[in-house]
Amino acid sequence: MSSSRRLHDFVGRDDQLAALALTLEQRGQATVTAVHGLGGIGKSQLAAEYAHRYQSNYEMIWWIPSDDTRSV
Repeated sequence: MSSSRRLHDFVGRDDQLAALALTLEQRGQATVTAVHGLGGIGKSQLAAEYAHRYQSNYEMIWWIPSDDTRSV
């Protein structure tokens, strides 16, 4: 999934988005966090939706694929 493409049919998961927002707001200006879980449960979609909804809160958002440790 490309980080620049928003899923227009993304619905629900408001509790998870709010928890992610709270975590990132509490950590300060430079923040790194990871969304983790089993494959196929929508981690990338959740992160992309968060980035779209909250992009005005940030000067920069980096999308770093973690499927290859060299890219991290």
